[in-house]
Amino acid sequence: MVDKEQRRYRRAQVMNNLMMAVLFTGMGLFLHALVVYFFGEEHAPNAEMEAKALLIVITTFNVFGFSIVWVNSYLKRRSPLFFGDMGKMIWSSILIAVILLLLNYGTVVFLKWFLGIRPPESVLGQGVMVLIITWLIEMFIVILLLALHSSRHMLNLYREKEQMKETVSKAQYLALQKQLNPHFLFNSLNTLIAEIHYDPENAAKFTQNLSDVYRYVLQQEDKEYVSLSEELAFLDSYMFLHRVRLGDSFGLVKQIPQEALAAKLPPLTLQLLAENVVKHNYIDDTNPIDIRLTVSPDGQTLAVANEMHPKQGVQPSGKGLNNLAERYRFLCDRTIDIQKTGSVFTVLIPLIYE
Repeated sequence: MVDKEQRRYRRAQVMNNLMMAVLFTGMGLFLHALVVYFFGEEHAPNAEMEAKALLIVITTFNVFGFSIVWVNSYLKRRSPLFFGDMGKMIWSSILIAVILLLLNYGTVVFLKWFLGIRPPESVLGQGVMVLIITWLIEMFIVILLLALHSSRHMLNLYREKEQMKETVSKAQYLALQKQLNPHFLFNSLNTLIAEIHYDPENAAKFTQNLSDVYRYVLQQEDKEYVSLSEELAFLDSYMFLHRVRLGDSFGLVKQIPQEALAAKLPPLTLQLLAENVVKHNYIDDTNPIDIRLTVSPDGQTLAVANEMHPKQGVQPSGKGLNNLAERYRFLCDRTIDIQKTGSVFTVLIPLIYE
């Protein structure tokens, strides 16, 4: 299927290039014909020289035309929103108009010189008419071509964005659901059974927090952002479940200013980071771990830090953090920052303010 799409894309590219070559060749033919028509009586006809001149003019216009297309494609890659900026489009059109006018003047002078029409540098009278006629027609063609490319490019960007948004939204929700993997549920149920026997009152609290955790996950299906206060409330419930199993050796320290609680972040961000701590570290009475949450002085970043007591034989895959980084890049064109300082592992999470 991919090969078929690639072949179709290549065929479309070849046809597109052929059509542009025909268009630019036509522009060269038109200018050559006008020069010969207006100045034909001022030189002795020479079929060989005229054929050579025609070939040179056609080549020149094709080089010019395809150079514009190449620059157009380059700008699309380097600055996808360039063609949505009306100011930049106007200035680029003016620049193309000036270059095209100079190209036409140079071509008329070259043809007059090459065909022996004297004086070659003079474009007064009929020469001015040739320049104006060809320049206006060529500008119309070039601007129409660039407008077509620009509108097609913006349409493709819009389609890709919508498709990507739909795909990423589905993938994100599936990823969020899978983050609370079956092992977590099985461990929670086993812990709950034990608590029912040994501490019925705590078992009731455990059941309530387990319910809150899964309810929160189900509520995030259509959400791109949640407030930091919501994430912290969810994290409290999530951490409670782990602490019942791990004891007081697993703690949470929050140093969050009141004004940062309204900041936004992707849902289940903190759960993913807490899950990573449990997954990759020994946590017991001799290896206690606290997750520390602090906000940067400018309020733009949330730091999630913990001491490292790495489990032997467990190699981090990085999938969870990579997924989180991709979500941030897609949602707000920012990303997370991962730092390891001594035995401390820190993930810096951008906070989003609307």
